[in-house]
Amino acid sequence: MRRSPLLAIFLVAFVGMLSYGIIIPITPFYAQSFGASDFTIGLLIGSYALMQFIFAPILGRLSDRFGRRPLLLVSLAGTVGSLILFGFANSLVLLFVGRILDGITGGNISIAQAYVSDVTTPENRARGMGMIGAALGLGFIVGPAIGGFLSRNGNYQLPIFVAAGIATLSFVLTAFLLPEPPRTTEYARQARTFDIFRLVRAFAHPRIGRLLQVTLLVALAFTAFETTFALFAARRLGYGSMSTGYALAYIGIVVALVQGGLIRRLAKKFGEGLLIVAGALLLGLSLLLLGFIQTTLELVLVGMLLAAGEGVLTPSLSSLVSRRSLPSEQGEHLGLYQSMGSFARIIAPLSATWLLQRAGLAVPYMIGGGLVLLASVLAVQFIRPETSEELGVAASG
Repeated sequence: MRRSPLLAIFLVAFVGMLSYGIIIPITPFYAQSFGASDFTIGLLIGSYALMQFIFAPILGRLSDRFGRRPLLLVSLAGTVGSLILFGFANSLVLLFVGRILDGITGGNISIAQAYVSDVTTPENRARGMGMIGAALGLGFIVGPAIGGFLSRNGNYQLPIFVAAGIATLSFVLTAFLLPEPPRTTEYARQARTFDIFRLVRAFAHPRIGRLLQVTLLVALAFTAFETTFALFAARRLGYGSMSTGYALAYIGIVVALVQGGLIRRLAKKFGEGLLIVAGALLLGLSLLLLGFIQTTLELVLVGMLLAAGEGVLTPSLSSLVSRRSLPSEQGEHLGLYQSMGSFARIIAPLSATWLLQRAGLAVPYMIGGGLVLLASVLAVQFIRPETSEELGVAASG
């Protein structure tokens, strides 16, 4: 496994998540400054997800054909432009336009994961995915903390423009530090474009279909948490954007520690299948408990369990999707994997904010916990050794 490409993609992923993390704690408060209701905030977040759901597989497939680096540059350029528009917005309409543009070009994580698959062996893939996860986790530590700190006086535009500057830095790093990985000639033959029927077929795919189902359930629950946490913390614990940012940064620290320091050893000892089941159990139980917290100390304890579960789940799922994909399918399948999260981010923000308003603060987390526990049951089949039919040619890729 070559070190320099992985270091470069680590930096790209970190800086990309840093810019995204900055706006996470402030988006609900920023939208409220334009008169947005809880449900409108859900629509704003869902509009980004809808576009990413449609376009992430397309970008992944185009990266199979034209290369990872060019498509990463396109994606990052879109992020820069959308953040600038988001920061200059003077109406809810422009807020939506900014998030929609970012969603259209927001497939950079799935392309980065495909890049890791290109430059790692199957045996080292969990480590490579763990590095991506650690980069995202580190960005999620620093980003929300910066966003919360910069917005402490109610200035929500400043952190958005800082995020745009950081996204520009990610573009520069990609342009100058990231080499194009070697590709087989099979990539060049992928001339077809993504369509919805391909997504439906992938959902029933014998090698990755169940993985996509588990990913969808987990993403529904975790997105409900991400969408409602700022509103939940404001009403249950009296948090503002700064306290919310610090709380999310704490969760990011635990995720990074798990993905950066433990996932390689855990995957080698137990395998991705068992880690998926264990991570889903941790995440599901912690979401159930989250709805009943009353103090910051309780949030710290439950947040640690939640972050540990998420930290184990994400690289294990993406690694298993990669290992069960043919070399020519890496970009597309990882794009579909990313789209399961994006599809969840269309539904969960709307349903979670509606439940928050109509049914109570704890209900989104109780339902989310139940979905993740169901995912742990579905994932039990991943514990058994994989057959040659399940791995196919991917085992030699």
